[in-house]
Amino acid sequence: MLKITFNRILVFLRLKKFFKELISIFEEFSKIILFFPSILFLFILRNNYNKGKKKIFSLRLTRRYFGHLAIESAMASSFQSANNNSKIITSFKPGIGINNQYLNTIHESTFKISHDFFLIFLNLIYYNSTTFIKKRLKKYFEPFIDKNNFEREIKYVDYLETSLVFPWRTLSKEIIFHKKNFSRNIILALRTSHFNSKKIDVSSQPWRDVSNKDIYKLLNATSEIAENEKIYIFTNKKVWQALKTMDIDLKKILFIDESKNDILKHINEDTLLINNGNGIGAAAYALGIKTLYLHHTVWQFWHTCHSNAFAYPCEYIYLNKRSKDLKEIIKLAFSSKSIIPYNFEKDFYSRNIFHNCIADIKKESLQNSIIESLKFSSLKKRKSHNYLGIQFYYKNLKEKKFWELFIKNTPSELRKFHKKITLNISTEFLNSYD
Repeated sequence: MLKITFNRILVFLRLKKFFKELISIFEEFSKIILFFPSILFLFILRNNYNKGKKKIFSLRLTRRYFGHLAIESAMASSFQSANNNSKIITSFKPGIGINNQYLNTIHESTFKISHDFFLIFLNLIYYNSTTFIKKRLKKYFEPFIDKNNFEREIKYVDYLETSLVFPWRTLSKEIIFHKKNFSRNIILALRTSHFNSKKIDVSSQPWRDVSNKDIYKLLNATSEIAENEKIYIFTNKKVWQALKTMDIDLKKILFIDESKNDILKHINEDTLLINNGNGIGAAAYALGIKTLYLHHTVWQFWHTCHSNAFAYPCEYIYLNKRSKDLKEIIKLAFSSKSIIPYNFEKDFYSRNIFHNCIADIKKESLQNSIIESLKFSSLKKRKSHNYLGIQFYYKNLKEKKFWELFIKNTPSELRKFHKKITLNISTEFLNSYD
């Protein structure tokens, strides 16, 4: 039995090596086939550049993921507005996906949509060009989000600073907020294990998910302090049915089924979104919606330019012993060998580094953080400071210390994407450390 298993493993490894070599041969063959077309493409682009002086970027948008559809479109619009010497051509990838009518309309009204086959052809030439040709092509053309570059979309995060005005954001507010009830509401929209469980192409990431226990505690805390605000829970039926069995007053809470409703229909200019950094959080960042981030585990992906938002940081713990030293918590958050920790099992848990959950936060701390987020109005009352070439805003010395430690511990490869930090840190979080 052991011998059969071992032989199967050997066959699998040999097949894996074979296919890897086959792909490598195909890629090299593609470079040969596309050598002359890439030279012709370079010649055409160079002549066009000499006339229009504009570098071309291609953006193939997927309608499969809510967050990507919002944030990539917004980033492209903001980037193009800030760089007059650039031109972005876009297309939609095949497949309807989520087919969000708001986001589709906003993108189609912001950009002229090209046929996807045209962008596939341009990208094919770019990715399969020789190093010599690609280096020269990049002067005139490149994909807006390079699939082979770890930076991908995070290099554009600074372009989404909340106070900035650009076509996508202006148009989105006109469309989404048009003729809506402007009464204040609080919407809890947090990633759980249920939403992506049926999507084969979405890998499980339990460290990003919140549990029913987390939502229960958060709903209890919110319902106790809400006065005139409506409270919505945007989740699935399984979570809602589980909440009904718990000791909680559901009279103040309205359920929105995430499988049947568009959250953008319920968001207005006076909404406070409570989110843990999923696709809805990315869309809120693009729109500039007031947000309280809880359990946003990947610090490297924080929306640090979201000046209309607060974060109660996820706390990292070594050997299940919470440290009272803020310096230690931040050091642990950035301690993975991977620049961006996509796999918590490997990057943290295997090294006895864990993190807390929303249920671990004191109810009073959650409530005070929500109240602080609701009352926040602008950056005007915060001070600005420059540290290691990065500008950040702070309200008191504790927050100043936090951002200095954050900047100091951020890998240099990522630091350049957080050149301006306007995100607010919860006062309750800061006061919980010595």
